[in-house]
Amino acid sequence: MSSPLPVTGPAAARLLRADYTVLVTDPQLTVLGDPLHEWSRLQATLRWKEPGSGQIVLPAHNYIRDQLMPGCRIVVIRHVLGRSSVLLAGPMEQRLRERADDGEHGGVGTLTVSFADDTAHLAARVAYPDPTKLPKNQTSDYWTYSGNPEQGMLTLVDTQAGPGALAARRVPKLQVAPFSGIAGTGTIALGPTSDVAPRERLERLTDVLRRMCTLGVGTGHPDSLGFRVRQTQINGADTLLFEPVRSRNLAGDVHFSFAMGNLRYYSFELGAPTLTHPIVGGQGEGVDRFIDEFPTTDPAQLAWGRWEGYVARAGASPRAQLQAAATEALQEAGQSGRLASSAADTVDQRFGVHYSVGDLVSLELDIGETVSAPVQTVSLQAWPTAGEVVGTTIGDQSARYESAWIREMRLMDQRVGTLERYALTAV
Repeated sequence: MSSPLPVTGPAAARLLRADYTVLVTDPQLTVLGDPLHEWSRLQATLRWKEPGSGQIVLPAHNYIRDQLMPGCRIVVIRHVLGRSSVLLAGPMEQRLRERADDGEHGGVGTLTVSFADDTAHLAARVAYPDPTKLPKNQTSDYWTYSGNPEQGMLTLVDTQAGPGALAARRVPKLQVAPFSGIAGTGTIALGPTSDVAPRERLERLTDVLRRMCTLGVGTGHPDSLGFRVRQTQINGADTLLFEPVRSRNLAGDVHFSFAMGNLRYYSFELGAPTLTHPIVGGQGEGVDRFIDEFPTTDPAQLAWGRWEGYVARAGASPRAQLQAAATEALQEAGQSGRLASSAADTVDQRFGVHYSVGDLVSLELDIGETVSAPVQTVSLQAWPTAGEVVGTTIGDQSARYESAWIREMRLMDQRVGTLERYALTAV
């Protein structure tokens, strides 16, 4: 006899109770028709500093098809443990209608609707060098900024997609949050070239925002400064609010481990540097050219061997400028480490109640060996009568280059290896 559950095996054991309300709105956030009650399967993936995505399967009734027209938005509200919040909301991207003479697509057929969250509006805009001018009237190649990173993000979105943008580029109902000081008092400089990676012309707003988060993170975890667009109400009116956000440090409260049954996998990747001995060239030609070598002094980097490379810094002449260029290059090309893991919700630790995307949580790699890392993605699968299964990806969005952090991870490996050898000897 087949299982009454929509999933079987380990996934079935992770089914947890949750209820969902699915609405359709127009671009102005006005609800169209009644809630969609007849859905049979819902999937949603939320991402840190990237657009989320969702998919829902529905019967292809006429009244549902009439609501799901180009330009509409899908709003998914999640109800769990007495709390209700918008899980994912944003524009419909694809609608697939299927009908067959029997089986899953029999009767009126099915609709599979794919949609994104409202951060996708920012990925759909590029950064005009001068946001007040049309492309044909631009006089420079890049949007540039110097100042506080949070203010830079607010200015970028306001002038490229928000109320301060050209009328045709404004995202309906989009507002930017007031300055909060969440990024601290540090400053960043985003010029024609970047101290993170070479810049492209007309970058997508989400790419520029992520770069400013990296440059302006300040103290704490290097992936802790982010941004989001969420549907909320301001003075009673439905609004899409763009806001820079800082990860909450929940490492002391939210734990994932094999012993607790909510950690399923982890990996730590260590990579060799591609540069240990940068040769920096400044201004001048021939014998008059400023050029010198600035090798790293970090023993952990040098243990990989000698890696030479040329770093061009035209216009730089004082030795301090050449040294700064070398330091920057070594940071970008040094040894790298990347932590990734897969976890799941449990009855007493639920997404949206105890933690959210971007939060720093605790990850136990082995007995007594714990690190903190951000929640990068949360993927949910839900069924109307059975509940939901939640999977969480915890780790680093990209490789990390801080020698102190990498040394800590390597020391953990060494300590765990020593404990394992002692255990084998004792046996």
